[in-house]
Amino acid sequence: MFDELKSYKAKHGHCNVLRSAGKLGTWVNNQRAKYRLLQEGKQSSMTDERIQKLESIGFQWSLRVSNEDLWESMFDELKSYKAKHGHCNVPRSAGKLGTWVSNQRKQYRLLQEGKQSSMTGERVKKLESIGFQWSLRDWMKELWENMFDELKSYKVKHGHCNVPQKAGKLGAWVNTQRRHYFRNLSLKEGMSCRMPDERIQKLESIGFVWSGRQINDQLIWNAVFEELQSFRAKHGHCNVPKRAGKKLLGTWVDVQRRQYRMLQKGKRSFIC
Repeated sequence: MFDELKSYKAKHGHCNVLRSAGKLGTWVNNQRAKYRLLQEGKQSSMTDERIQKLESIGFQWSLRVSNEDLWESMFDELKSYKAKHGHCNVPRSAGKLGTWVSNQRKQYRLLQEGKQSSMTGERVKKLESIGFQWSLRDWMKELWENMFDELKSYKVKHGHCNVPQKAGKLGAWVNTQRRHYFRNLSLKEGMSCRMPDERIQKLESIGFVWSGRQINDQLIWNAVFEELQSFRAKHGHCNVPKRAGKKLLGTWVDVQRRQYRMLQKGKRSFIC
């Protein structure tokens, strides 16, 4: 265990392992307990040799960890969280770390306002070096843009934006956008919880459809379009005859041309 503690010190710069950190944390706590027994003249397995070895790597016997050491311990926890989750936005409900992260944002705001704060320039640099974001609103905006980029890639690959809900994060996100859109219909303009018009416009700019009927119509269109692509790959053109066997595809092609002519004349058309 002493070798494990040395490795921890080499990695983190201190020996203040949290009790919650598994076997090593429990072992470190036990060393302090045994040291106190020795100091009180009680029976203890702590020896002078062990004391010297522990002190040689900067081990502190007092549980009163300095504010700086405590901050570093929590920062190490945050780095581990980032490695696992890909971001530093720990929810406040997530115990000590969530509370600590929330407090860092609070202390940063105080610093920005010129008020007394425990936040320092060095801490700001350390937090920002692992991608810490001071505003959750900025993070939510960045997250939305990242998912929108994923949806654009999906559209390029599949020809539509109708991601199945069971298709992981992107499917869940697409479903959430539709839910927010229809919630907008019951909310007054200017309410902060409304889906921004800018997002609606961005989604519609890549052919995103909101209602089930629109989705069904588009799925049918996409299916027939894929059939036309296969026809072109085989025959080298898109002039599908209306004869038996190709009647549906031929009729669909004819309808597309008719709708296009209507669009060119400025009339209402579903090709837009």
